[in-house]
Amino acid sequence: MRKSATFFAVGAALIAVSCNSSKPKEPPPADAYRAVATSDFALTCARGQEYGNLPPFKREAGTVPPTALLTEFTSGWTEQPTSGKHPQGWIVKYGQRVEKVQLVACAQRIKGTSTAKTCTAKQFVGNATKAVNARLYDATYKVKIREARTGKIIAERTMHAASTDCAKRVLTERDGSPPKYYAAIADADYVDLLQSLLSSKG
Repeated sequence: MRKSATFFAVGAALIAVSCNSSKPKEPPPADAYRAVATSDFALTCARGQEYGNLPPFKREAGTVPPTALLTEFTSGWTEQPTSGKHPQGWIVKYGQRVEKVQLVACAQRIKGTSTAKTCTAKQFVGNATKAVNARLYDATYKVKIREARTGKIIAERTMHAASTDCAKRVLTERDGSPPKYYAAIADADYVDLLQSLLSSKG
């Protein structure tokens, strides 16, 4: 940990010279950070935050690695809506307990291709909602799978998402442009990726 003093050796003596005392202190050890909600994993995706209270990832065939799914938007990292079409226990969603989470999937959109379909979405305005038309986009994502405990990247993949259906819940960018609905990575594709990690030896 960085100290607020720099030391110079002079013969057998040490002379302390105070400097940079106004710099912010380094963060405490990883064990001092505890994940208590899926929203905490936004820091995992953003900067590889470690959470010492979570279990390590185990590459064991037949096991289920509880995973949190997040997608990056202009407002930051947020939980990705799922269809529920995945093995029970694999995807940890908002409001569920997180102490067993082993992996965090961080999806960063790198390309969007407009389709001919328009969806009707609900957009929050204060405490109310209003219906807006949102153009449906196919999307390409760069996905990093991080170990929740250490924040280390275990795998990176480029994944594509295409859809002709409008979801019940949509996440749109709020940059002043007309709302856009970007297709999300299918649950089945995430499951295939997680299973490939379990079977790999790396």
